[in-house]
Amino acid sequence: MQRNLIIIILSSFFLFSCGYTPMYSKNIKKKFDFQTLNFAGDKDINKILKLNLDRYDDKSSEKKFKISTTTKYEKNIVTKNSEGDATNFDLNASIIFTITSGDIEKTFIFSKNSLMKKQTNKYEEISFERSIKKNFAALFTNNLIFELYNFE
Repeated sequence: MQRNLIIIILSSFFLFSCGYTPMYSKNIKKKFDFQTLNFAGDKDINKILKLNLDRYDDKSSEKKFKISTTTKYEKNIVTKNSEGDATNFDLNASIIFTITSGDIEKTFIFSKNSLMKKQTNKYEEISFERSIKKNFAALFTNNLIFELYNFE
């Protein structure tokens, strides 16, 4: 009985100390120095982008970037009911990042769209639209950070 217990404990020590680390754990620690952040376009998406990018901003980093951002957000009616009231919307967001580091300048364009049904309560519709904008901004931030890691 004690022998089995000792074998289980020792085998668990060997298995748990195999050196496993999460795949993206090293990327979280990497920081950038955003010398200039310019935002134009949709103020809600830009505000969330700025908050997300502040997590990666470190003035002591060797990687220095100047970023100019232009966002565009559209809410288009897709379908209407028999009375002419909108029932479904197409939410489109696009963003243009212009990144400068030293003498190198690159432009990245990302876009995303989503369908939204009209809510019975106007407040619920506005809060749902805000959450979609927040998701768009998070997606754009992740895409930008990925491109900054690979920036040459």
